[in-house]
Amino acid sequence: VEEGGHHGLEATEQNSRGMTGRLSTLEIAYEELEEEIRELRAAFTECQLQQVQKLDQQRRQMRWLGGLSIAGL
Repeated sequence: VEEGGHHGLEATEQNSRGMTGRLSTLEIAYEELEEEIRELRAAFTECQLQQVQKLDQQRRQMRWLGGLSIAGL
């Protein structure tokens, strides 16, 4: 009976270590995903800024061309 109890305790400890290892792996994966999300958000914000700047530049060019058209009439 004592021997079976000893093996049961070892199995429980081994299962516990396995669970701890898996939890560590999940924690690392979660942190990596969090970092990737931060980077994607920053890239998205940068793309939005570039888009706004490009639209502003196009508006200025259209106004300038409109001014030339009026002056040419």
